[in-house]
Parts: sequence; structure tokens; C-alpha cells
Amino acid sequence: MSERMPPMALWLGAAGALPFIGLALAVRFAPVPGNFVAETLLTGYGITILSFMGGVHWGLAMRDHRPRQYAASVLPALYAWPALWLSAETGWLYLAAGFVLLLVFDFWAGLRGWTPFWYARLRPPLTLAASGSLLFAALLA
Repeated sequence: MSERMPPMALWLGAAGALPFIGLALAVRFAPVPGNFVAETLLTGYGITILSFMGGVHWGLAMRDHRPRQYAASVLPALYAWPALWLSAETGWLYLAAGFVLLLVFDFWAGLRGWTPFWYARLRPPLTLAASGSLLFAALLA
């Protein structure tokens, strides 16, 4: 697998972090009712992106025929879904933990050659943006 990070992966990853940052700021600083809308959107976006990150592993498993990676790929979506029933603050903490757990799995998968080498360099700053935004919203809302 390639060792160079595709520029598009970096740009789209960074673009995907912007809604986390913007929504967390809106939760904290937007006037009512905008902050309540931002709360719902932040939870939904967190669930969506955590599920999407599991989909990365589904795609890699299809390419390389790894049954264990298929199994692991559905866990982020199954983990994220209950955030719908938690209070906003608890849900954000829960989702932030999910992103960190997935980062650990991504490193483990990278050590086994399941992901491109560059993927391990892309994930930490994106996890920091997602989890940091969720923590910011949960602790300062």
C-alpha cells in the first residue's frame, strides 16, 4: 500500500472536521433556539461520522477479504447508535470515547497492514478535532 497520503484524503478529512468545530461552537455560543438545533446536529453528525469511519474498514475488508475486519467494521455504527437516546452532554462524551476507541483500533489495524501506512498519520488530528469538539460541547454547553 502507498506510503504517501493522498492530498484529497487530507483535504476532505479536514473539511469533515469543520462541522464538529462549528457545531460545538454553536452549541456554546448560539442564541436560543439555534443552540438547541446545533445540539441535535452535533449528535447526528457524530453518529454519522463514527459510522462512516467503520465503513472505511468494511471497504478495506471487501478489498482484502478479511473476515475479522468485516466484523470490526460494523462496531462503530452499533456503538454510535445509542447516543440518540442519551442526553446531549452524555451522548457527546460517549461519542468522543467512541472516536478514541476507533483510533486505537485503527492503529492496531495499521500494525497488521489492514490500512494504508498514511492512514495512521491522518487519524490522530481528525480524532482530536472530533473528540475535542464533542468534549468542548459537553463540558462547556
